Amino acid sequence: MTLQQLKYFCVVAQLLSVRKASEELHISQSTISISIANLETELGLPLFKRENRSVALTKYGSLYYEKIMPLLDSLSEINVKMKRLASETEGDVNIGYNPPWCYGFVPRLAREFLRRKENEKIIFSFKQMNSPRIIEGLKDGRFDVGFCTTEREVPDIFFFPLFRQEMAVIVPSGHPLAARGSVNLRDISPYPYILYEGDSGLCRLVKQMLKNADVEPKIAYEAPNEEAIFSLVSSGFGIALVAITDALKKLDVRALKVENFDAFCTLYMAYNTARYLPPAAIRFANYIKQCARQGILNEFRL
Repeated sequence: MTLQQLKYFCVVAQLLSVRKASEELHISQSTISISIANLETELGLPLFKRENRSVALTKYGSLYYEKIMPLLDSLSEINVKMKRLASETEGDVNIGYNPPWCYGFVPRLAREFLRRKENEKIIFSFKQMNSPRIIEGLKDGRFDVGFCTTEREVPDIFFFPLFRQEMAVIVPSGHPLAARGSVNLRDISPYPYILYEGDSGLCRLVKQMLKNADVEPKIAYEAPNEEAIFSLVSSGFGIALVAITDALKKLDVRALKVENFDAFCTLYMAYNTARYLPPAAIRFANYIKQCARQGILNEFRL
């Protein structure tokens, strides 16, 4: 049996008339009759009783219609959803991004994108995690677009640089270094230090910075992300070298500039060039690139 046969059957079952079904479907009565006859032959059961010019469902036809119609409705809904997902103006965009940016940058950028009339029906899904997990999500298709830090190339993943973010040493407000406006990285050596755990871009970057400064900090704790580091520092468990973000404004910590050192990290927009990227995601990525080229990304970091 074919999908077309099932559609013909359901329309005739609804209208109880081959003639009306012919008019509804814009095909000949003979085509419908032959299609239903072939369906009945394949099933081995009569679906309709034919009386003069009208038809009526048999008990088998009623049962078949009861089971088939919900399936066709469901298929129709799925097709509508698939077409929406493939739409440039109505699709879904799945985004993964680093926790530090959840306090402003990425949500503000997405909201401004949605304010445009042509984008207002696009739906965003957000997930916060570290850079390695974002990259894995781009590889396996869970994410369409990622916002992350990284210090190495990844096959098939395109990284578009958005901006460089200043990094600072953060200390509790009552810390011996808190009264200073800036520090040399060597100044942190005597104090308990909180390091990024795992193999994230910032973890590698910070380790390299400390190595270049010939600093071997006293590692007291390792934390999975910036939020955890911020919390530990504000609670007095140690100090850390982190990217300056809006989240720091909400905590009882001091951010100290790094002296005589190029302390910056880069935030990238990333996507997988080896996987299908929905039109809505392409539209969003192009919008981000346009904002970057126009130099207006700083407006979303406030």
